[in-house]
Amino acid sequence: MSLDTIQARLGSTRTADAAGDAARRAAVEARLGSAPRGLLPARASKPRAELVADFKRRMSDQLAIVEELASAALVPATVARVLAAARVPPVIRTGNDPRLDALPWHTASGLQRRIGASTKDDMAALTYAAAGIAETGTLLVVSGPSNPVTLSFLPELEIVAVDEGTLVGGLEDAFELLARRPGSAPATLPRTVNLVSAASRTGDIGGRLVMGAHGPRQLVVLISRS
Repeated sequence: MSLDTIQARLGSTRTADAAGDAARRAAVEARLGSAPRGLLPARASKPRAELVADFKRRMSDQLAIVEELASAALVPATVARVLAAARVPPVIRTGNDPRLDALPWHTASGLQRRIGASTKDDMAALTYAAAGIAETGTLLVVSGPSNPVTLSFLPELEIVAVDEGTLVGGLEDAFELLARRPGSAPATLPRTVNLVSAASRTGDIGGRLVMGAHGPRQLVVLISRS
């Protein structure tokens, strides 16, 4: 058998393999695009106004402090007020999330904003949640350069801003929203997604509830309507 014959056969095999890969990829993409939704409980399928009310109630039941803001522009002044009420120095650690960068920080007189990953010296941090789940009262906080994961674990006071438009019924809805978030590639997810329902706590030692066992002692949620 000549070298030309061998190379011709190898070439046809590669072409067939590539065609098969393309067909399989197309079949998977079609299946993902038409996949039926899973069953959702009734409490995750309510009208938006009821979902928002359920989210607030369940977060409050888990000892989180929840505030509704007429606009995201009120976040800086609200953060300053929350820190003062908690008797925490007026210093807030954040990532460089574009939504946070766009806020009017000058309206919060005396408040210092420090950008970057949290350190052991930070008392309070502000993050932006990608979504909120009404069914369980849970926030989806994603990791990334603009939202370092340490912000959700090192400071004793965690403040989370969330847009009312990203409050959904169930976990399935939240991950669908996450995959469609601005700037994300289709069908991709961040490396880490933290599900936050309340401040860190444990009851393992002597049956006593201890706050701040492996994270913040207090969680404050700011829901903005725009």
